[in-house]
Formats: sequence, C-alpha cells, structure tokens
Amino acid sequence: AENHRVPDMNIAIIAFPSDGGKGGGLSLLAGVVPHVTRRGGRVMWIDQFYDSDVGRVAKLRADGAVINQARRPQRWLLRWRDRFLGHPPQSVRELAAFRPDVAIVAVGMHAPEDESSWRLKKAMTDAAKAAGAKIVIQHQYAVAGEWVADCRASGEWLAWQRGADLHQFVSHVTRREIEESFGFSMPGEIIRNNYNVPHGGEWPWPEDDVLRMAFVGRFRIWQKGLDLLLEAAALLAADHPQGWSLELVGGGEFQDRLNAEIS
Repeated sequence: AENHRVPDMNIAIIAFPSDGGKGGGLSLLAGVVPHVTRRGGRVMWIDQFYDSDVGRVAKLRADGAVINQARRPQRWLLRWRDRFLGHPPQSVRELAAFRPDVAIVAVGMHAPEDESSWRLKKAMTDAAKAAGAKIVIQHQYAVAGEWVADCRASGEWLAWQRGADLHQFVSHVTRREIEESFGFSMPGEIIRNNYNVPHGGEWPWPEDDVLRMAFVGRFRIWQKGLDLLLEAAALLAADHPQGWSLELVGGGEFQDRLNAEIS
C-alpha cells in the first residue's frame, strides 16, 4: 500500500470468526486500513468481536475503520427472529448499505458441513456482489488430503468459491492444497506475510559449526508441521555431531503438548 497508489474506494473486510488478528493474512489486512482511509477511502471491518478483542477494535477504529460486529453464534434468539421474519442479518444489511467496491473474505479451510460460519459469509458476499463489489477470498490455510465432495451443501459452497473474482493465498503450498481439495484451479495470487522486525540487513553467519534453528509462529501442530519438525530434529543427533539447537518461539493451545514431547 505504501508503494502503490490506493484509489479512493470502499473496502469491506469480512474477517470472522475472530482470531485476535493473529494470522498473517489478517495482520496484512489490518495494515491496509490506515493507508486506504488516508487516501479518502473507507474500510468496514466485519468480525465477531469478543471481550479479548477490545484493543484490536480500538486500533482499527483509530485507523479509521467502520466496525461491524457480525452476529455471534450464541445469539440464537436474534438469528431465529430474522429467519422467521425473513430478514437478512443486520450485518448483511449494514454491508449492503456500505456499498463496498471490494469485499475481502478471510477464510480458513471451512468444511461445508460447518454452515454457521460460511453461510453468513456467503450472504455478505452475495449482498456485496449485488451492490457491484468485486469479491476477493483470502485463503489462510488448508489441510492436505481433505477433498471436498461436490454434493448437497458442498455444491453450494464450491459455487460460492468459484464465484469470487480473485483468490489470495498465503503460500504456494496453501494454493496447491486448496486447488487439489476443491478440484479446480483458481484465479489468484500469493501474498507474503508481513515482516515486522526492525532489521534490514543480513544476520552474520555463525563462526562455529553448531547448527542453530528457530521456528516462529503459533503452536498449531497440524498446520505448522511441528510434529515433523521435531522428528527431523531428533535425527540430527547422529547426522550433526558438532551440535545443534532448535528454539520454538510463539504460543498457543498446544504449548504444553510440545513441552511434554520435547522433554
């Protein structure tokens, strides 16, 4: 955004379920907000904000974003009221009134059976598309080997994916695995995770022969391949007698599990 002209436009970012903005893709999108608003555009950030998101909401508002709190799953009474009266959810109506030029939908590998999340996102993108918006779906991770069958809800889900104007992927591996899972190629691009370390040069190569490695990220074993990393590290004792070290930097729900496995 700093190096390219951002036109005056309305951008809707559909980011739920809330994940505290920890993902690289969401961090990139949050960084776009001040650049768009500074150039006269507007950004609506749609999320299922929770109590832990207070700081995140304050930062987005300070950067000029319009906050739209999508209905939380537990607010079932309001959902049934809208369904009984035939009203679209309030967040969908607010998005349509915002009239975005571009709607960016952040998704993981949502299973078609998990309809509570993707059907609301689909309703939002349908409303945005009806208002003339281009639809961009940002894929943040995939699970290898999870093929999506084109049947029942899956057919509608895949049609929603096919209807996007552009797809963004956080890595080449993510793109390959998602296209294999969906069964079709997708027009899109690779977006790089942001690099927030204030260091512009190269680190000096160590003078000794000790192999030092580090992992930086969330401790989600199945997404990050940490189980394979530990297996590979265990082989280094015989293959690298000069010595080695592996430092895991991050956190998450599997931290205790990793500590137990390492010890």
